[in-house]
Order: sequence, then structure tokens, then C-alpha cells
Amino acid sequence: MNWRSIRAIALKDYKEVRQNKAAWIPALVLPLIFAVAMPLGFTLLPQLIPTEDVAQEMGDLQDLIVRMPPAIQQIFAEHKRRYGHRRVSPNSGAVACW
Repeated sequence: MNWRSIRAIALKDYKEVRQNKAAWIPALVLPLIFAVAMPLGFTLLPQLIPTEDVAQEMGDLQDLIVRMPPAIQQIFAEHKRRYGHRRVSPNSGAVACW
């Protein structure tokens, strides 16, 4: 193996990538999206959702559970008995137990 040739080819490729915007812009943008934008979105968006909408969705879910077959309703009843009933807290939008 000729290490001089390998190094020359690697330096040539590195120089081409540095000069090619189509190569380095995605290399900068994608980590910013995955490391900054997505975590911020997952953190901030739940705080921006009105609690009334969440309460309405939870009511719709309760209607769905009532219409399920008895065996599945029993599973939900056991879960409710074991872990408690949870509701959406009107102040914070977070799920709280009561």
C-alpha cells in the first residue's frame, strides 16, 4: 500500500468537498435540524397547544373506550384501577393524576 498516494487522493477529495456547497451545506443543516430544531419543537409545541383542544380529544377518547367490546373495556378498567385516572391539568397542559 502506498500511503503517499492514499494521502494525496484523500486531500484531493477533501479539497473538492470543501469547495462544493452541495456537499457541505447538508452536512451543516441536517445536524442543526436534528440537534436543535427538533428538540426545541418537541419541547415548545406542547406548551402552545390550547388545553381545551386536549380536553376535547380526551373526551373523544373516552367515547371510543365506551364503545369498545367488553373484554377491552375490562383491560382499560384494570389499567385505571391499577394506575389511577389521569386528566389534563388546566393550568399547565400537563397530564396529572387525581
